[in-house]
Amino acid sequence: MYPAREYYDLIVRPTVEEFFAQHDDPRRGMLACMALLHTVDHVFQNRSADGKKAEQEITRFNDTKSHLGQGLVPGTGTFGYATVQAFANASKHARLTRAKLNPGFGSKDYEIVAPGFVGELECNASYIGDEVGGVTVLWGKFSAINLKDAIEHTMGVLEAEFHELTDPIEEAPSVAQVDP
Repeated sequence: MYPAREYYDLIVRPTVEEFFAQHDDPRRGMLACMALLHTVDHVFQNRSADGKKAEQEITRFNDTKSHLGQGLVPGTGTFGYATVQAFANASKHARLTRAKLNPGFGSKDYEIVAPGFVGELECNASYIGDEVGGVTVLWGKFSAINLKDAIEHTMGVLEAEFHELTDPIEEAPSVAQVDP
């Protein structure tokens, strides 16, 4: 098993960077979401040798960060994190069926859009305020979120929550540093 930092640096960051370089590519977007979401698994499985306990922590963390609330009761999560989780899970399951996270959301519920700047929109091809363009996840009838923005947000959430992803890497002493 990869240590969480090694997984994040070796797998997640390059995959995300590839998508950011071509943010109109849904394949790269899905792969970035899957790799990013699995960072949580690597963190908790490295923290605990008890697989069952790690799974409980993974579920608790993802549920907390993606819970948007119901009715007038606010949730504990964010739209960006929920989008990354939904897009990653839909890529595996085709369509989400559990009530926890946007049931009915499917792996092809996205559009490729042009950036939309004030005074400069492409009719039927831009969303007001989306200055990035590219893969835009269609969350519901009247909700859409730019996938690049959602991924950037989720990386920020994970880096803030899990110090092991950003702490300086401790280097082993070199032979020259060891006293004879």
